[in-house]
Amino acid sequence: MAVDPASVYQVVSQGAVESLGDELQTIGIDASNAVATANSHWKNLTDWFQVTGAEGVYQMLERPAADALALSEALMEARQQIVLTAPVFGTLQTKREELLSRIDEVNAALSAASASVTSTSSALTYGDFESGSSAQAEAQRKADAAEAALSARQDEARRLKEDIARFNADVVSAEDELASALGRVSGGTDVYRVDGKPMSSELAQWGAYGSDMDDIPMSERLRKALTDEVERRLDWFVAEGRSSKEISDWIAAHSGFIAAVGLADPARVSRWFEGVAGTEFPSGWQPTGELAVLMAAAPGVIGNLNGIPARVKDTDNYRYLQQLLDQDDLDGGTRDRLEQVYNALVDDNGKRRGDVFLLSLFQDLNEPRAAVSYGDIDRADLVLTLTHGIRTDLEQFGDWSGTAREVRREVNTELERRGYSAADGRISIATVVWFEYDSKGATAVQGSIHAEAGAARYAQFMGGVSQRNPDSITAGWFHSYGTTMGAQAQGRHPELLDQMYTVGSAGWTEDAAAAIGQQNVEVNSTAAGRDWTAWAGRSPGISSHPINPIDLDYVTELSSETGTVDFGIGADGKVRAPQGEQTEGHGSHHHTPWYEFWRGQRGYLDTDARSFLEGVDQAADLLKETK
Repeated sequence: MAVDPASVYQVVSQGAVESLGDELQTIGIDASNAVATANSHWKNLTDWFQVTGAEGVYQMLERPAADALALSEALMEARQQIVLTAPVFGTLQTKREELLSRIDEVNAALSAASASVTSTSSALTYGDFESGSSAQAEAQRKADAAEAALSARQDEARRLKEDIARFNADVVSAEDELASALGRVSGGTDVYRVDGKPMSSELAQWGAYGSDMDDIPMSERLRKALTDEVERRLDWFVAEGRSSKEISDWIAAHSGFIAAVGLADPARVSRWFEGVAGTEFPSGWQPTGELAVLMAAAPGVIGNLNGIPARVKDTDNYRYLQQLLDQDDLDGGTRDRLEQVYNALVDDNGKRRGDVFLLSLFQDLNEPRAAVSYGDIDRADLVLTLTHGIRTDLEQFGDWSGTAREVRREVNTELERRGYSAADGRISIATVVWFEYDSKGATAVQGSIHAEAGAARYAQFMGGVSQRNPDSITAGWFHSYGTTMGAQAQGRHPELLDQMYTVGSAGWTEDAAAAIGQQNVEVNSTAAGRDWTAWAGRSPGISSHPINPIDLDYVTELSSETGTVDFGIGADGKVRAPQGEQTEGHGSHHHTPWYEFWRGQRGYLDTDARSFLEGVDQAADLLKETK
């Protein structure tokens, strides 16, 4: 139960924050002075030149000078925001040092207490005592005292972990507050023509200069710009004669590129890949030429592209996973999370499972993200994703992987009972554990920024599914804040999913609710009666996503209470009606025996929970009706 120092979030130093503010001030002053000086010199031309009809020319730098002054003022305001916030980071840095010192003390005390328990227990067990002797009683007293001391040290460690969790939340809150304050700063960024009319710059258009993109949303412009750059870099990777060292050195210097490629347009990625690799990928396909060099030098690049074959992605991501695990300087927390992914891919003997695919693996600000599929998404009739909510990362990947396997097995079982067989190839199912976004913790649950970021990734991932398997039926199971993320993705991409299932929803935005209401997508939702956490996520007047999907007319409410689930008549003419149990809180899993009730509660996705069985029934209905 030792406390991991790596669990304490890093804090940017107060000096670094203040230095950033000073740099902004210097840039603002220099920019304003430079344009003002140019304007002054330009006006001095009238001392030597007088051209009839060109009087206005000598005033043409007045607006840029005014804009430069406005930009300078905006940067000054940004510096002011930074100055006001910087002391918070100083306080957090001091608090972090105190926590790290406490960790050393608590871990040392734990180790000593544990050693004392081992010693006194051994002395009591193997000591040569007469039954009931005073020596035996003294040994028992020492053993009891050691156990009590260990229990006290464990309580201290537990309290320390709670303090660390609160500290981490304060760090996230401080960073978000600074980002929010800077985001409200503006000035001097509008662009005008010589005649004074406003215009869009090339930067604002994200396209060729002069192109008309007024009707294209900024998100699409950004995706186009990012895809352009990803494709340009991919072409550089596979240029004739490019060495493996050149590629690996560039990747080492640009660590964010592997994460960025997953946001590129899957259709364009598919065309690029088939252009360099060919269009046929039989079993055992191996890359050749420059593509083989790229895959060997930087397997994570190809592995995280959406729109290419799942088997290719899996091969490269697995190689990338092994490279990461082979690093000597990998911190313990990251290694534990990556090993959770590894365990999902292998059987009890450590051999790769034949029907499991590692579809993504990348580092997001040193936090690993991944997606794993049970079943081939390129061939499946139904592709069903499972997505987490707050306070969840790869540390919980094992629970979710187990659920993915159970969903696949249960839906297959139900389809076979109804007369549809997966064994003969008529029906196939792939379930995906999708852990590609940062859901943050309780301090961020009422905002939408992290849901927006996740929605962009989810849309690209599902776009890759559609690109390789356009006839597949798609469904998404979303928990907690994941329902906010999934609604943002579906609201902006009407063809993304055929069925949505939200459990313990933290709420939808009004825009997403309105957009989904106009789409041809089946939406089911459930919420436990004692789920107060979900309600807090959509608190009216505070949350940016206050809509409870259950309240929408087009959403079907499913039960999370104890009761039977009517799966309907099977091929044998019998009705299957299994008993489902009540979900007792907000958790996704954690079915706890009654005699350990203090350790947790039954989650929405426990295999005996009614909410889980209802979801299986709806997925089977969707596949049966469509096929």
